[in-house]
Amino acid sequence: MFSQQGIPDGISIVMKDSRKKTTGFTYVYSIDGRRIEVEALNPGEDLMPLNPLDVDVVGKINSFVISNNLAYLHDSIFPRTLFGIESNFVEKNPSLVYEYKSDSSVNFNKEIKLFTNDKAGKSGRACWFVTSKDNILSGKQYLDKWKVVVSSANAGGQKRNNQLTVLDNHSAFGRSRVALKIFDTEAEARNFYKYVKSELIRFAFLMTDESLTSLAKQVPDIQDYSDTNPYIDFTSDVSKQLYKLFQIESDTQKHIREILSKKAE
Repeated sequence: MFSQQGIPDGISIVMKDSRKKTTGFTYVYSIDGRRIEVEALNPGEDLMPLNPLDVDVVGKINSFVISNNLAYLHDSIFPRTLFGIESNFVEKNPSLVYEYKSDSSVNFNKEIKLFTNDKAGKSGRACWFVTSKDNILSGKQYLDKWKVVVSSANAGGQKRNNQLTVLDNHSAFGRSRVALKIFDTEAEARNFYKYVKSELIRFAFLMTDESLTSLAKQVPDIQDYSDTNPYIDFTSDVSKQLYKLFQIESDTQKHIREILSKKAE
């Protein structure tokens, strides 16, 4: 069919039947010598998970989001450029920062802790510095808020640990981090941290690719992370509560744990 074309490795050729009018199709998936056959709906513009068990989880998440008039976490994520700190900020402006240590005396009226790379490029390492608030050119309204951030390079945890971290209300960050949520209180930030660390939510992060443009598009956002929210008691096992809330059966829970066991915590 393509005798005159040099097709490199990794390229797939897909035949599309433009005459198809039905709303679904028979989908066959093979894994570890097992054959799984299901009747699947047409995915439309959405990426379809390969494993039918994944499709079941995504479907239940979508149903819960719609029935409770919620949104997805992707819609509230802040950009890497939130505070206007480029990856080479420290490297180019060594006189504007000093290393932050646990016993450092910081004047938080004028200064801010800055979590950013010590140099640009792959050799750079995220470290804590102190700099004047005057050096923060954007996002100043968030300096006194609590931020829950992940590594911008591994935000979804597909290949490496996403380095989920809570940053306090005297902090800013550079392009090596992206804020999933920003809160007025520490309690809300800590609760959200527990939420993102739960099994179901970690799994939901894996349902889209690792690019920031797709990050958390399948992650439900319950929006209220205070202790009085209507969905979760954050003093108890969050994973167990979410499985019940989203009606995830025990066999599917086992599947989720198997997937997560192959990922870095």
